[in-house]
Amino acid sequence: GRASKELDIAGALEFERQFFQNESAYRDIADRMGVPYLQRSLSLQLTEHILKCLPELKRDLQGRFRDLSKEVTEYRASAMYENSTTSDTKALVGLTHELREDFDTALQGNNLKEADLKTL
Repeated sequence: GRASKELDIAGALEFERQFFQNESAYRDIADRMGVPYLQRSLSLQLTEHILKCLPELKRDLQGRFRDLSKEVTEYRASAMYENSTTSDTKALVGLTHELREDFDTALQGNNLKEADLKTL
C-alpha cells in the first residue's frame, strides 16, 4: 500500500543521492543534482514568481474594486430615485457574476498571463 510506496520513493531518493556522490563526474556537484534539489529550486522559482505577480494583481484588483464600488453606489442612488427595472437588476447581477468568475480564474492561476486585469 501507501507505506511500501513511500519506502520505494525513499529508497529511490537514497539510491539517487548515493549515485551522484559516488560517480566521479557528479561528485563535485552532487548537492545540485537530483529530485530534492529540483524540488527546492522549483519551489523557490514559484515563490519568487508569486511574490512578483501578486502586488500588481492586488493593485489592479483593488482599483477595479474601487471602480465597481463607485458604480454600485451610483446604481443604488439612481435606483432610489428612479423606478429600476428587473432587467437592470439582472444585468448588474450578470456583470457581478462574470467579474467573480474572472477574479476566481485569475486567483487560481489559470491563464494568469492571459487574464485581462483591466476587465477584472
